Amino acid sequence: NISRFAITKIAATIALLILSVTAVYFLLPTENEIKQQHKIESISHTTPSGQKSKIYLPDGSVVWINAESHLLYFENYNQQKREVSLVGEAYFEVKSNPNKPFSVRSGAIITTALGTSFNIKAYPEDDEVTVALSSGNVKVHHSAGKQQSIYLNPGKAAKYDQSEDQFSQFEFDFDSNIGWKDGIIVFEDASQEDVFATLSRWYGVKFQFQNQSDDVN
Repeated sequence: NISRFAITKIAATIALLILSVTAVYFLLPTENEIKQQHKIESISHTTPSGQKSKIYLPDGSVVWINAESHLLYFENYNQQKREVSLVGEAYFEVKSNPNKPFSVRSGAIITTALGTSFNIKAYPEDDEVTVALSSGNVKVHHSAGKQQSIYLNPGKAAKYDQSEDQFSQFEFDFDSNIGWKDGIIVFEDASQEDVFATLSRWYGVKFQFQNQSDDVN
């Protein structure tokens, strides 16, 4: 005969199983919820070689997008959060909203601000991601949490070396780093490779070297 204790134990086990299945059922997204998530469309802005563009985000923030750069965000931007993704270079003037921090993902690097202006350079062919702050304050960190977060003050820039997996911080010259949005191009201690890569984006042309003397067509 099965004892009363055994019957009680079996009943408790069955009840726990039913409760667990019910919890999983309600916690997992339904098919309609999954379909609804996929209905959120992305909005992208691409600036081709030789051009620059200026756009306004739904919250009133302004973005200058440099040549050969791509900015993406979702149509629910500013409903609960403000997030954009950047490939290339852009200058941001962020509308202040303490309740909704503004985040830019550029590769593995995330830059977060409330209301400020800053420049991000993150071309895929470069080994570095640079964030230069004009006003306000920003936090720069690695998405995988590999490094400590860097907090920038105006006039400071953070550089992430992808090959070394390391951050550094330095003071920057405005024209050299951000002058591009005002039609200013400055080279200081730049390598030949950097000079011609910048000129190629700036004018929308390709340079070819005929020989080792670095003559340019």
